[in-house]
Amino acid sequence: MSSINVEVLSLLIDFWLDSVFGPLYHLTFRIKFSLTYRGGGLEDLMISNPKEFLNVLVNVFNSEVIAESFLCTLITYAKKYLNMDEVPTCDDFIGWFKSNNVEAITNFMVELARRRGLIHSM
Repeated sequence: MSSINVEVLSLLIDFWLDSVFGPLYHLTFRIKFSLTYRGGGLEDLMISNPKEFLNVLVNVFNSEVIAESFLCTLITYAKKYLNMDEVPTCDDFIGWFKSNNVEAITNFMVELARRRGLIHSM
């Protein structure tokens, strides 16, 4: 399994949120997330417990549909901004979170970080 450090993941998430939503919403989202989940940063939660990450998103947005749509914007980011051709479908991606598939999510985030130039292949 690949690994990604929290600082790189944080930068990647910042680029994603800024690109898709702009800096104002990005900041608003981070504040709402931290008020909803007090157990640490969203980066830690995303790769250590994806199922709980999705649950927190549902609480942040007060809607499972909106939370899932929000996560699917990461697929859009990968296609549009990082020119990735091979990305999971939105349903598959959401399924990774629902089934707590840490390995699949981590590998996907590592590939995004590579594409963004935040880490290099060995």
